[in-house]
Amino acid sequence: MFEVTRYDDPDIFVTCHRTGETYKFSIGGDDALTHPEAHSGQGRARQVAVEWLAQRVGSRELEFA
Repeated sequence: MFEVTRYDDPDIFVTCHRTGETYKFSIGGDDALTHPEAHSGQGRARQVAVEWLAQRVGSRELEFA
C-alpha cells in the first residue's frame, strides 16, 4: 500500500507501508513529475503521487469556482 506521506513544494513523498521505502518525486517547471532514481515500486508510487496531485488541483479549482 502506497500513500503520500509528505508534501513540501515542489516535492511529494510517497511511502510504501509494506516495505517502508519512501519515494521522492519533484514537480518540475513544466508540471512533470520526476524521480531521480529507478526503483521497482516507483511505478505504483508515481501513480499514487499523480492521483494525489489531481485531487489537490481539483480541490483548488472548486475553491475558486
